Amino acid sequence: MKVIVFGANGMLAKDLIKEFQAHQIEVVPIIRKQCDILNKSMILQTIQAESDVDYIINCTAYTQVDLAETNYDQARAVNSDAVSFLINASVATSIPLVHFSTDYVFDGKNQTQPYTENDACNPVNAYGYSKWLGEQHFQKKNLSYYIFRVQWLYAHHGQNFIKSMKTLMQEKKELAIVSDQWGSPTYTANLASYVRQVLMLKPDYGIYHCTDHGYTTWYEFATEIAAYVGYEGVIKPTSSELFVRPATRPKNGRLNCAKLETLATIKRQDWKEALKNFFNNES
Repeated sequence: MKVIVFGANGMLAKDLIKEFQAHQIEVVPIIRKQCDILNKSMILQTIQAESDVDYIINCTAYTQVDLAETNYDQARAVNSDAVSFLINASVATSIPLVHFSTDYVFDGKNQTQPYTENDACNPVNAYGYSKWLGEQHFQKKNLSYYIFRVQWLYAHHGQNFIKSMKTLMQEKKELAIVSDQWGSPTYTANLASYVRQVLMLKPDYGIYHCTDHGYTTWYEFATEIAAYVGYEGVIKPTSSELFVRPATRPKNGRLNCAKLETLATIKRQDWKEALKNFFNNES
């Protein structure tokens, strides 16, 4: 198998590349200096320069949720316009496209059930809307693609919740963490494995929710992190209403991954076990 990975310096991309190479999958990593993701012709030329490619993988994304409220044009350009250019290249070359989206395409108002792939989208912030627009481009006929909706990603590289918490825990003796937003913390090393397995199994094309197993809140996630770093301060639960940020967050971000689990060979790791492995693998 051979894949082209756009956005190769990103947090998820680095673990995808590591996972692919560990399983003898040839990877062509593409970084920003090599290809302007907003240049339609350059994207196509980059892909056509390679032969025998099995998948085009898009790991480029504008992920600064709060800044997207004021930098919406930039968020839309990367999360929507660039996606349409990649889709055009996918169609032109007949190479399936792999794309990553987010739970933020949902409004989180359904407080009783995790969201399935077929639930209606209704983003409540600019970032989520830009990602939803990106998804809409995949409605073209005869397009071969996988969209993986993911959430709460963390890794040993890149900016993420664990790194933010470790910094705050070094600086503050008391933290207030939101306790009414639900989701699944997902270790990118695990996510990379799930994605690789899907691409090798080649199930029906479409959207797949893809996270580590189990649900929690940011507050509980923070308390688990605190135990590993030996934080001796106080962590207090707080509500979204009291923790005001520029972008509204969906309270229920839980994703139903039953569709992924119908692929019997894929076993998702529980998020607490994944977190344990993360800290055990710190260098």
